[in-house]
Amino acid sequence: FWDVEDCAIMSNKHPYVCERDADDIGCIVNNGHDYSGQANVTETSKACLPWGSAQVTAALKYRVSETTFRNTLSGHNHCRNIAGSDSQPWCFVQDGTSITKEACDIPSCSVRESRIASERSAGDVTCGPNLFACELNECIPSAWVCDGQPDCKNGYDELNCTGGLSQFQQQKTSRLVEHDREKWLHTSAANCATRCLEARDFVCRSFSHYGKDQICLLSDSNVGLSGKLKADQSEWDYYERISHSVDCSDKFRCSNGKCINSTSTCNGRNDCGDRSDERNCSAANLGYEIRLGGSNITHEGRIEIKILGEWGYVCDDQFDLRDAEVVCREVGFSLGAAEIRPHSAFVPLNTSKTLFLVDDLQCRGNETSIRECDFGGWGVHDCGNEEVVGVVCKVPGKVCANNFWQCERSSECIPNNFLCDNIPDCEDGSDEDVTRCKQPVAVRLVGSKEGRSLTTIAGRVEIRRFGIWGTICDDDFEEAEATVVCHSLGYKGPAKSRKEAAYGAGQGIIWLDGVHCSGNESSVDSCLHQEWGQSDCKHQEDVSVICSLDTDDIDILGGKKTPPIEDVPNNLADDILPDDCGTVDEELKYQTTDFTPKVVQGQEITRGTIPWQASLRVRTSIKSIHWCGAVILSPLHILTSAHCLQDYTKSAYFVRVGDFDSEVPEGSEQEHDIETIYIHEDYGRGLRLSNDVALIRLKGRGLEFSSYVRAVCLPPAATVYVTGTNC
Repeated sequence: FWDVEDCAIMSNKHPYVCERDADDIGCIVNNGHDYSGQANVTETSKACLPWGSAQVTAALKYRVSETTFRNTLSGHNHCRNIAGSDSQPWCFVQDGTSITKEACDIPSCSVRESRIASERSAGDVTCGPNLFACELNECIPSAWVCDGQPDCKNGYDELNCTGGLSQFQQQKTSRLVEHDREKWLHTSAANCATRCLEARDFVCRSFSHYGKDQICLLSDSNVGLSGKLKADQSEWDYYERISHSVDCSDKFRCSNGKCINSTSTCNGRNDCGDRSDERNCSAANLGYEIRLGGSNITHEGRIEIKILGEWGYVCDDQFDLRDAEVVCREVGFSLGAAEIRPHSAFVPLNTSKTLFLVDDLQCRGNETSIRECDFGGWGVHDCGNEEVVGVVCKVPGKVCANNFWQCERSSECIPNNFLCDNIPDCEDGSDEDVTRCKQPVAVRLVGSKEGRSLTTIAGRVEIRRFGIWGTICDDDFEEAEATVVCHSLGYKGPAKSRKEAAYGAGQGIIWLDGVHCSGNESSVDSCLHQEWGQSDCKHQEDVSVICSLDTDDIDILGGKKTPPIEDVPNNLADDILPDDCGTVDEELKYQTTDFTPKVVQGQEITRGTIPWQASLRVRTSIKSIHWCGAVILSPLHILTSAHCLQDYTKSAYFVRVGDFDSEVPEGSEQEHDIETIYIHEDYGRGLRLSNDVALIRLKGRGLEFSSYVRAVCLPPAATVYVTGTNC
């Protein structure tokens, strides 16, 4: 019987010579990193194993990505130079029970060129117009030549391709960053140039090429436009398209190579990206001056800037302590800043027009002038009249402001939240003292003149953190919070809170604000609260508690049962509400308007005709916003909807009255923080927002009534409401 055997891979020697058609395996250029021919025999005449066989797959595990395997190795046993990492294409062959890697026998394209040329001259094949002759009996479209992908079986279409490199200027060991638009793998620099020139979806102005792995990154920018060229990038080369290079002859060239208009220098804006356009701008050339104003205290006030003959302000957007440090040192206070005063604290409310010269100031803290910091440019801003920022600078011997702590052996003040944060902020390092930072949190009651009895104890709540005693603000501090404090002190009976420094105002840090307890926490610091040391309260708002033992403890002591702690007597409505309500000044009552009504059954109103109207507002990081409408009941009481008070903590809200145009200061506005919120006890019962009403008590002395601030009248207590009546 006869056996069929391929002469090219005969495993046995035979005493005869077979003749067969030669396999067209193509040729390789350089190390054959882009070879895609059909060679499948090694230099020792061994047959290549399929790349998908079990042994080969196991050998390639973790060495070749799934994408590379799927695109270049799947479904065949042809020789390949994976990622161009070897000197020539190779494959795996069987070696007994194991497999081994062997190089393939593929001719170099330079050797084959002469043969191809002679075959072509023989006239065996003639390709038509717009076609390219690969070799015998093969033509491809001319557009496929030198496109980075071998289309001829012999790879002849990619030989001697210089591409459009002559149209690019090369800069070695450099790469343009942040502007990549396309990425091509296994692409030579010449073919990368062709890709750039033929890009259709964007204007390709440059490319970066990584020679080791033949990676091509096309970019829509260049050095002159972006200044984003990174030097000392090993294996990378940068190529800039000459026809798209920026002519910088009549422009300012930045240190990073970017070109900008000469008029853009010394405008305060970082147009170059490296601030080289702002480095040589003297204060004299700009007419620059800086001072603090709006206060009779020399070390505090609003920041006032003069540029080119005009004085203006700094906006509080993104303004932080690092910016304030630079300002204070620049105006002559070498100790730096103690406090920031945003929201136009030093500017009268009736300012009609505010000129802002600096917005979004971003200092590192080590600059000598804000001219060296980043910001949007002189006079470029989006700020309103209520956003003028001020500062309080440190001076020797002065007590630190609220929310700040004074270093032990220096006059420095640092924010409370800088204590024990593992970063020394005081020159003497006292803010990171190990003994202090490891002290546990503790609570005590002080200030009660009656002292303690066997059954009760009362006083101002003081809490110790990092060895420093401070107080707790009375905002939101109710019975549940008082219960937690009393239980932590061993008093398990009824507990009550007392507000407005009932047992005297404390001193030092106000450690906690916005405390919310469920009532079963082991200590008050375990309750929800704002960040330690962050508070908008004064010591007149220090909270106090009255604690008592429970009845079991009293029986053990042999004492009398604890009488209930009486609530503060409820004020009657007649004692709270003003005598005059629901009235409008005569000169305001009959003013008319020519505006056409915009709301059904509504009409435009004039300023002062609804003086009991109030605005419940919410503080944001930029400015406050109107949240809900409200009405004035008394100097201390505001009525609004309960659902308006569900989204934020109490400290986020405040009330504004006397305001007609919220965008224009009119001089009649008053703003007050909230002391207590009373939600209707049956609010939300059922499927609708039933009983959607809330009463707000304001902090301090309350509102000052005027022509633009007055109380609304409440209906008589005996009024009967018919079900279904629309209010």
